[in-house]
Amino acid sequence: MDRIDSSARIVSLTPADGGSQIAVCCRTGQETKEYLLLAEEFADLRDLIFPSAVIDRETLAHLAECDGRCRAVMRGRSLLEYRSNSKKGLETKLRKKGFSGADARFAAARLAEEGLIDEERDAFREAERQIAAGRGRQRVVSALFAAGYSREAVASVSELLDSTDFSENCKRAIESKWGSLPTDPDGRRRAVAALFRMGFSSEDIKKAVRGQAR
Repeated sequence: MDRIDSSARIVSLTPADGGSQIAVCCRTGQETKEYLLLAEEFADLRDLIFPSAVIDRETLAHLAECDGRCRAVMRGRSLLEYRSNSKKGLETKLRKKGFSGADARFAAARLAEEGLIDEERDAFREAERQIAAGRGRQRVVSALFAAGYSREAVASVSELLDSTDFSENCKRAIESKWGSLPTDPDGRRRAVAALFRMGFSSEDIKKAVRGQAR
């Protein structure tokens, strides 16, 4: 944690990110540090934060808290540009990046308000990716829950799952791994167990085998 002395002087205020943030430069003794604040959080401090103002330890500590939230939002936005996430999934990634649980939750909630997190939309896209990767239905559902999507978000992709012929994915998996299911009992048992782990049902496997026989 940064050392916070009894007081600091505001050196400058600079708009950042198109005005959605304010960079507050403070000097404490011989040390100069920049704090980033979301514009709305800066507005709450406008009467205290202005060039040459001297702020006390409590206000400086509040700046540090605002800085943590702002930087979590910035990092969260960057992560979402790379790949969609559930709120829970984004929180987990931000904590792994070193942000506190409170800052991670704040960022996820803020980005959801901005429309950058839409769990139903993003769960649908993730389900499509899992299906395209050749997974079975149960594996797709498990992946969605593992990514932190809510039960409501997972339930919203049921129409997509119901309309997908997972036996085709199963058939391609069999052809890729074995050509056709092994005929010896031990080999066949191991192959079927592997297909179950990929999320395919018994019916998927039966239909895939019948499809190969045609």
